[in-house]
Amino acid sequence: NPEIGKPDSFQFSFQMESGVSGALNIFLSSRGHMENRLLILGETGAITVRQNQVTVRKQDGAEYSFEQDDDGGYTEQLLHFYRAIRYGEPVQTTFEEAYRDLAVLVYALKGAEKGEVVAFSSRIQEDLAGV
Repeated sequence: NPEIGKPDSFQFSFQMESGVSGALNIFLSSRGHMENRLLILGETGAITVRQNQVTVRKQDGAEYSFEQDDDGGYTEQLLHFYRAIRYGEPVQTTFEEAYRDLAVLVYALKGAEKGEVVAFSSRIQEDLAGV
Protein backbone atom coordinates (compact mmCIF):
# COMPACT_ATOMS: atom_id res chain seq x y z
CA ASN A 1 0.00 0.00 0.00
CA PRO A 2 1.93 3.06 -1.21
CA GLU A 3 -0.17 5.36 0.98
CA ILE A 4 1.63 4.23 4.14
CA GLY A 5 5.11 4.10 2.59
CA LYS A 6 6.38 0.95 4.27
CA PRO A 7 5.50 -2.74 4.06
CA ASP A 8 2.01 -3.50 5.34
CA SER A 9 2.12 -7.21 4.62
CA PHE A 10 4.41 -9.74 6.22
CA GLN A 11 4.97 -13.40 5.45
CA PHE A 12 7.62 -14.97 7.64
CA SER A 13 8.72 -18.61 7.51
CA PHE A 14 10.87 -19.86 10.35
CA GLN A 15 12.52 -22.93 11.81
CA MET A 16 13.42 -23.23 15.48
CA GLU A 17 16.60 -24.88 16.72
CA SER A 18 14.35 -27.70 18.01
CA GLY A 19 13.25 -28.43 14.42
CA VAL A 20 9.74 -26.97 14.77
CA SER A 21 8.88 -24.83 11.77
CA GLY A 22 6.16 -22.32 11.15
CA ALA A 23 4.85 -19.37 9.23
CA LEU A 24 3.54 -15.99 10.34
CA ASN A 25 1.27 -14.12 7.94
CA ILE A 26 0.18 -10.56 8.62
CA PHE A 27 -1.70 -8.59 5.98
CA LEU A 28 -2.89 -5.28 7.39
CA SER A 29 -4.01 -2.95 4.63
CA SER A 30 -3.72 -5.07 1.51
CA ARG A 31 -6.60 -4.38 -0.77
CA GLY A 32 -9.20 -7.13 -0.51
CA HIS A 33 -7.44 -9.19 2.16
CA MET A 34 -6.76 -8.81 5.88
CA GLU A 35 -5.19 -11.59 7.92
CA ASN A 36 -3.20 -12.15 11.09
CA ARG A 37 -2.31 -15.84 11.29
CA LEU A 38 0.38 -17.94 12.90
CA LEU A 39 0.88 -21.53 11.72
CA ILE A 40 3.15 -23.86 13.69
CA LEU A 41 4.10 -27.24 12.22
CA GLY A 42 5.47 -29.96 14.48
CA GLU A 43 6.24 -33.67 14.28
CA THR A 44 2.85 -34.72 15.67
CA GLY A 45 0.54 -32.04 14.31
CA ALA A 46 -0.05 -28.36 13.69
CA ILE A 47 -1.40 -25.33 15.52
CA THR A 48 -3.07 -22.40 13.78
CA VAL A 49 -3.74 -19.13 15.57
CA ARG A 50 -6.00 -16.73 13.70
CA GLN A 51 -7.07 -13.65 15.65
CA ASN A 52 -8.38 -15.23 18.89
CA GLN A 53 -9.19 -18.66 17.41
CA VAL A 54 -6.71 -21.47 18.16
CA THR A 55 -6.98 -24.74 16.21
CA VAL A 56 -4.93 -27.83 16.99
CA ARG A 57 -4.72 -30.57 14.34
CA LYS A 58 -3.03 -33.81 15.32
CA GLN A 59 -1.30 -36.23 12.99
CA ASP A 60 -4.01 -38.87 13.59
CA GLY A 61 -6.67 -36.49 12.22
CA ALA A 62 -8.04 -35.35 15.57
CA GLU A 63 -8.83 -31.65 15.65
CA TYR A 64 -10.10 -29.22 18.24
CA SER A 65 -10.49 -25.47 18.44
CA PHE A 66 -10.96 -22.95 21.19
CA GLU A 67 -11.15 -19.19 21.53
CA GLN A 68 -8.62 -17.29 23.57
CA ASP A 69 -9.95 -13.90 24.62
CA ASP A 70 -7.50 -11.25 23.54
CA ASP A 71 -7.60 -7.49 23.90
CA GLY A 72 -4.49 -7.18 21.76
CA GLY A 73 -2.40 -7.45 24.91
CA TYR A 74 -2.44 -3.77 25.74
CA THR A 75 -4.88 -3.72 28.66
CA GLU A 76 -3.17 -6.57 30.49
CA GLN A 77 0.24 -5.17 29.64
CA LEU A 78 -0.61 -1.83 31.23
CA LEU A 79 -2.21 -3.52 34.26
CA HIS A 80 0.93 -5.62 34.81
CA PHE A 81 3.05 -2.48 34.58
CA TYR A 82 0.81 -0.65 37.04
CA ARG A 83 0.83 -3.54 39.55
CA ALA A 84 4.61 -3.86 39.29
CA ILE A 85 5.08 -0.18 40.17
CA ARG A 86 2.21 0.20 42.64
CA TYR A 87 2.44 -3.10 44.51
CA GLY A 88 5.94 -4.35 43.69
CA GLU A 89 4.62 -7.38 41.82
CA PRO A 90 7.10 -9.13 39.53
CA VAL A 91 7.30 -7.80 35.99
CA GLN A 92 5.56 -10.22 33.61
CA THR A 93 7.73 -9.53 30.58
CA THR A 94 11.32 -8.41 30.80
CA PHE A 95 12.92 -5.88 28.48
CA GLU A 96 15.04 -8.67 27.01
CA GLU A 97 11.97 -10.79 26.15
CA ALA A 98 10.23 -7.83 24.52
CA TYR A 99 13.39 -6.94 22.60
CA ARG A 100 13.72 -10.50 21.28
CA ASP A 101 10.11 -10.43 20.05
CA LEU A 102 10.63 -7.15 18.21
CA ALA A 103 14.11 -8.10 16.97
CA VAL A 104 12.78 -11.19 15.20
CA LEU A 105 10.42 -9.02 13.13
CA VAL A 106 13.05 -6.33 12.47
CA TYR A 107 15.69 -8.85 11.37
CA ALA A 108 13.14 -10.65 9.20
CA LEU A 109 12.28 -7.38 7.42
CA LYS A 110 15.98 -6.53 6.96
CA GLY A 111 16.65 -10.04 5.62
CA ALA A 112 13.76 -9.73 3.19
CA GLU A 113 15.07 -6.40 1.89
CA LYS A 114 18.45 -8.02 1.20
CA GLY A 115 17.06 -11.40 0.07
CA GLU A 116 18.93 -13.18 2.88
CA VAL A 117 18.14 -15.97 5.29
CA VAL A 118 18.67 -14.71 8.85
CA ALA A 119 19.97 -16.68 11.86
CA PHE A 120 18.42 -14.83 14.79
CA SER A 121 19.83 -16.42 17.92
CA SER A 122 23.41 -15.20 17.52
CA ARG A 123 22.49 -11.72 16.26
CA ILE A 124 19.96 -11.09 19.02
CA GLN A 125 22.36 -12.35 21.68
CA GLU A 126 25.07 -10.02 20.34
CA ASP A 127 22.67 -7.06 20.39
CA LEU A 128 21.52 -7.83 23.93
CA ALA A 129 25.10 -8.02 25.16
CA GLY A 130 25.40 -4.29 24.47
CA VAL A 131 22.21 -3.37 26.35
